[in-house]
Amino acid sequence: MTWGVYEAIIFIDDVPYVVGVRLPEMISRVFEGSSLYNAVKEGLEVKVWFPEWRDLEVLVRVAFGQKGDVRPPLHVFHWRIEKVHNIDYSDDLGHIMVKVIKYSGEIPSKSFLNDKISRGCALALEAAVVYSRLVKYPHVGKLHERYWSLVSEISRLSPKLAGTLLEISGRPRVLWVITGGYTWLRESLQIIKQLMNVSYVKVLVTQAGKHVLSSVHEHKKLHVLEGKRAYCEASSVVSGEYDLVVIAPATSNTISKIAMGIADTPASIAATHALKIGLPVIILPTDYLGVMFLEDSKREIDIHPYFKCQVEFLKALGYHVVRNPKDLIKTLKEYIPEVSSKDQLKVE
Repeated sequence: MTWGVYEAIIFIDDVPYVVGVRLPEMISRVFEGSSLYNAVKEGLEVKVWFPEWRDLEVLVRVAFGQKGDVRPPLHVFHWRIEKVHNIDYSDDLGHIMVKVIKYSGEIPSKSFLNDKISRGCALALEAAVVYSRLVKYPHVGKLHERYWSLVSEISRLSPKLAGTLLEISGRPRVLWVITGGYTWLRESLQIIKQLMNVSYVKVLVTQAGKHVLSSVHEHKKLHVLEGKRAYCEASSVVSGEYDLVVIAPATSNTISKIAMGIADTPASIAATHALKIGLPVIILPTDYLGVMFLEDSKREIDIHPYFKCQVEFLKALGYHVVRNPKDLIKTLKEYIPEVSSKDQLKVE
């Protein structure tokens, strides 16, 4: 799923509307005031998911209202809605992945377990997306066309492997940059490790980040990009390759460069490119709280007001600056719906 503005034709009560959808966004925010919004408000959450850009079909993620022990049944959709692949597929969060090709009509109340979800004839997919086109960066759509053609061929040869690829491709894509600070480094590595269970994470390191990472035992199991490869990957942010950028830990040098718009390191390049296209960026400064961690020690320092002003300036520009790893986790949950369990991401 790629962040950006997309054009879609939506049918509401058989009336077509052309809308711009900024993803990922809850469908209720897009169709507020429509009958679909009423269904959402009463316990049915519908999210549109764009992993590919092909006419007359799009994948829709449908998450039924979480009310006690109520779980969605396996078969609730009309024949007009196809399965993603040869087997029924539900992810770990209870979402059902389906392919919409036509207007679905109403779903009878008896389709729901014990009829405990309000609104008897829930118009679960009343607003079926029948066309989608990438407005920004059309070349990305062409790349995905090739990818999905490959997945289709793999599906024919190995359905199980194709199912795994589909699951991975649907995960949020996170670009994480590590700079040269010991502060919050171990906590960041711990979060990265756990985040990989629910999203696709690519890790870059700056030159100084490479040095500090080499002193931490946890890095040995982590694949990172460095040098020219890190610069190239950071530059790819502008093409819509990622859904979210995280810079943690972020040194004062990195904070200063981002604040001044200087893009000459993987961290500052990723941040400035993300800001250009409206991509969310989460930054965890190393000395936000006036505590500095060295390689083998920790000491408190008095932060000069100038550096505090830089942090506030980043906030004013639209960057998400967090105070500590717990705040980082909290902000991650806002942008990655899959991170929903309290125990899914935690700092020990």
